[in-house]
Amino acid sequence: MATWLTIYFLIVIFNFPLLAPLEQIESSLNFLISSGNSFGQVMFQENSITGLFFFIGILLNNKLMAVYAAYAAVLGPIVGWLVSESTSTINAGLMGYNAILCAIALVGTGWKDFLWITSAIILSTLLNIGMAMTGLITLTAPFVLATWGILMVKKV
Repeated sequence: MATWLTIYFLIVIFNFPLLAPLEQIESSLNFLISSGNSFGQVMFQENSITGLFFFIGILLNNKLMAVYAAYAAVLGPIVGWLVSESTSTINAGLMGYNAILCAIALVGTGWKDFLWITSAIILSTLLNIGMAMTGLITLTAPFVLATWGILMVKKV
């Protein structure tokens, strides 16, 4: 909430543009670049090299977590593609970073964990798209909401 208030004050009160005025239009979808950028976006960078280092860090920490994170980095962009999100947005990694965070938060060894993680990935990606359609900068709200939702449903 504090970040959104800060953004609001910068944009509305101080008339400070936070986004570049022109978006680069890309015509071809590249899932390798998209996946790398998704990991980079977790670290606030649209950069596959940063994403690679972050992925290696996850891999060194927990191999299963790395597998699920890689799965999320592919499934999130696929969901974005299926609902006709722009190629530029997908390639920038914006459909995968919340999905990766969900996979990391919900990692587990059973088949039910796989289904919960898949549900969270899909939900966070759809929330990301829906919130962005309102003009809101989504940050990690889709990850938080999807993870909380899945954790609440798992308790029932």
